[in-house]
Amino acid sequence: MSSKGKKKNEHEKRKIDRRTIIIRVVACILAGLMLISVLYTLIYFVFAEDSGVSASEANGLDDISIAVGILYGTSVDVAYTVTTTNGFTVGSEEMGKYVKTFSELWSIDDTSKVTVLGEYNYGYSSSKYYLSDTSAVVGAYHIGISNVYSSASATETAVAAINALLSAAGRGDIYAIPSYVNGEYTVRIGSYTTSDAALLDVSALKAVLTGYTLSVVSPTTTGVTLVNHTSNEILFEYDCGTDSYLALDAVDGDDGTEAYLLAHTKYIYDGVFVFERYITSEVDGIEMINVVPLEDYVKGVLPYEISNSWPLETQKAFAIAVRTYALTNMSKYWSKYGFNVDPTSSSQVYRGVTRVNSRVIEAVEATAGMVLSYNSAIAEVYYCSSMGNCSAAVSCVWGSNASKYPWLCGVETPWEDYLNHTYAFWTVEVSPSELSAYLISRGYTTLTSDIASVTIDETAGDGLTYIYKMTIKDTSGNTVVIESTSKVRSAFSKYVNSANFVIGKGSVEYTEYTTLVAPGQNVSGSDGWGVITSIGTFFSSLFGDETYVQTAGGVYSVSSAESVTVLTADSTYTLDPDSVSDSTIVTKTATATDSSNFIIVGKGYGHGVGVSQYGLYDLATLGVSYDDMLYAYCPGTEIVQYKSVMSY
Repeated sequence: MSSKGKKKNEHEKRKIDRRTIIIRVVACILAGLMLISVLYTLIYFVFAEDSGVSASEANGLDDISIAVGILYGTSVDVAYTVTTTNGFTVGSEEMGKYVKTFSELWSIDDTSKVTVLGEYNYGYSSSKYYLSDTSAVVGAYHIGISNVYSSASATETAVAAINALLSAAGRGDIYAIPSYVNGEYTVRIGSYTTSDAALLDVSALKAVLTGYTLSVVSPTTTGVTLVNHTSNEILFEYDCGTDSYLALDAVDGDDGTEAYLLAHTKYIYDGVFVFERYITSEVDGIEMINVVPLEDYVKGVLPYEISNSWPLETQKAFAIAVRTYALTNMSKYWSKYGFNVDPTSSSQVYRGVTRVNSRVIEAVEATAGMVLSYNSAIAEVYYCSSMGNCSAAVSCVWGSNASKYPWLCGVETPWEDYLNHTYAFWTVEVSPSELSAYLISRGYTTLTSDIASVTIDETAGDGLTYIYKMTIKDTSGNTVVIESTSKVRSAFSKYVNSANFVIGKGSVEYTEYTTLVAPGQNVSGSDGWGVITSIGTFFSSLFGDETYVQTAGGVYSVSSAESVTVLTADSTYTLDPDSVSDSTIVTKTATATDSSNFIIVGKGYGHGVGVSQYGLYDLATLGVSYDDMLYAYCPGTEIVQYKSVMSY
């Protein structure tokens, strides 16, 4: 502005007073800011849309990492050995529920195998460390110096200087140890099994290390020690209380080849290992936690919960289910153990990178960040191996409020090929006396004699076959009522794989689909023709010029047409008589070898809530896309980027 002002002639300068100049300057500035704002907005929407960046990302939300408790609780150990190919980066990990921060502290490139120890005295035998005060090769006590250092390089220089002084004094039996304590670099010296032994050396070394103030460092409940697994040399000491924890990352190859960490569990992991002391009245050890970016966590679950050879569309759908489950369970173990999920079926089976292949990678990357949502909030999603012919409402299984989880309603799943899936169809025969004894062992001690009858009183929804309520009577007249599908499944767990079964004495009738049909497929039936949806089959009948559509809400009539479009709770479907497939439900009878025994015929494997793993496979073979698969199992949901529906 000033350069332009110099070009104005003297006449103009005299006409415009100082106040007018200020007003014009301000106006120009505001106009410029408005122009910049408009340009920024245009650039943002162009590039954000093209790159899939959400508004939440633009607002600065960090990427989420998942902390998986590999060994924790009563399973903790006092020593963990980790192997890699090119050495380790030693770091500090700050653990937040959603965001974790790794800060590099030190580099170890002269060994590919290290062990993390607590601050105890350790012996070493048969390549294993064990607690020992009498034959210790690593001691819990050290000599500390008062100096702190600003960087790793400064600490390295100090270590070299101290080691030179010790060597010159003939004290090659001890050495300087780089350490990170309470957020600062320092150096410790030697390892001793007792405080007295360390104190003796403090006195002896004062004349050698004249420039340092020395003191005994005793073990704490939060410190850990990193040692060379082969030589037992202490490589690094770490103790930052509960503010942060020692972490190990693998150094990638010189050519950029990614390196991984091999745990003594024999699985190979991406991300970093975090080591956190865990002490209760029962145990005293170290938790081993794998911290890994969300998308890499999903990759580590897919090939262990389903096969990595399954269809790509199945992998995509399941990746979204896995990601959704993880993000809605970040608090599951947080308050008690300091991590998000465990690596077992109690959360999701996670075992790192060993089985990750190109199909898994493609599925995860194609759905990166995608989750299921309901009413603009992330939706809790559960899954099990197989449903059978239908799923069960979460309210009938775990007693959850049905209105809180409308997408976890029971749905019909006539596309599931349960007859050909592992453990998904079963027939069991059991005697009245054996059944009584087993039910009593499960806690139903009201029963005192052989079972006389088992009656299914209520299922988990209209048209659904999961048992919600049943009555059991024995020959003495005693009665037991079991309510909720999870309790039914638990009570009969020796004989059933789910609560989706029928039971009869001597014989029992059950149904099967003769043809598998996907959502949206037109089918024939006794009421005319209709369309399969996840929440039932909608049938139509033609009478003159009107078409009558039977829905869950009643019978509706529409003008006659070649096809009729029906809007349901989960999607829009077209009823088309020209594209009808045969879909017949047949009734069969299973007969016990002994007419006095009970015969059980069941379908599905698992709790029956949410998504079916095998069902996703079946839908893929029927040509259904990954998004429609999930909408079929969870009506009313929407697939969105998690950052658009989460705050953390």
